[in-house]
Amino acid sequence: MTSRDRLVAIARGGDVDRRPTLVWSVSPGHEADGIIVGARQVPEAIATHPDQAVLAELMSPFGRALRRGLDLNGHLRDDPDEGERLLQELIAETREEAELALEAGADGLFYRLDGAYPAATTPMEYGGHYLEVDRALLAAFGEARFNVLLVEGRDEVYYDFVSDLPAHAFAWDRAHSGVDVAAMRGIRSGPLAADTPDADIFLSSAL
Repeated sequence: MTSRDRLVAIARGGDVDRRPTLVWSVSPGHEADGIIVGARQVPEAIATHPDQAVLAELMSPFGRALRRGLDLNGHLRDDPDEGERLLQELIAETREEAELALEAGADGLFYRLDGAYPAATTPMEYGGHYLEVDRALLAAFGEARFNVLLVEGRDEVYYDFVSDLPAHAFAWDRAHSGVDVAAMRGIRSGPLAADTPDADIFLSSAL
């Protein structure tokens, strides 16, 4: 069973010969079934790791705003037209990056959803402005071979909001959120990726 076969099988509820491993690294060991790299690193990763699945790391639109210090919530609240313009720019940037990565041969996306927790948004802000944006972007690339949704956040993450977003596998900050694999299985159906032996997919930062 090849690495790609293993990931595709587990994503679709099939049998695998062993638990697959995803590694967040441009230079993983041969044990990794898939590697997660920046979208612009996809061609190089495919060339250097032809036997492993390559996922393109993709930041959600609101996550991009957070990392740039952009008060998108404030803009949407105080000047809705300007806020919507900024949001649409971030959506277009995210979509373009995903398209380029998949056109370059990526097996799928590693979508990092940031902002669904009280320190970043209220439930009304996330649900009103960003939830359907994340849903639409994930759905737009749902035909990829293997997509992983990583929901970032440590405290009081809105897992009930994001639990049905479309992706082949679901990952979260297990170590800091206080939500273990057993608890997450009660929230999200399908394969779970985490840094623990009881996850369906082992997610590691290095191997």
